[in-house]
Amino acid sequence: MLTREESIIKKIQEFKDAVHESQFDECLEYLIKKAYEKPVLILLENRNGLGSEIDKSSTIRIDNSFECKRIIIYELMHEIGHLLDPIKRDCSITDINSKDPGSVCSREIRAWEAADSEFDRFPELKEHKQEYQKHKAHCKHTYGIEGQ
Repeated sequence: MLTREESIIKKIQEFKDAVHESQFDECLEYLIKKAYEKPVLILLENRNGLGSEIDKSSTIRIDNSFECKRIIIYELMHEIGHLLDPIKRDCSITDINSKDPGSVCSREIRAWEAADSEFDRFPELKEHKQEYQKHKAHCKHTYGIEGQ
């Protein structure tokens, strides 16, 4: 059985292999280690375009089916934003567009704001800002969030 540290190293390598662009290795290492500061399980799996998610048990599922593998990084940043968000989803709020902090849309906006901060931390991502913004806009659009 692997130690926690060995498991984290293995997970970092799994993500590096998936993205397959060595200039992002430090970014991936930082993000994985940051996520594992919390009790979390991170899975990289082919979700056939369903996108990534974090569930109630703090399992992050990162979709590996995107043609552009850098999107794995963007998705990881976003899901870590959810993981670190102190305001959890309030399942009693059925209106996803509610402005309540526990609503789906509010949580999505905060998770993308956190992802923006992480993105800006890495100069090696700078040349891919337009790609990141396009992906973020697409994801937010799926929740009916425009231009925020």
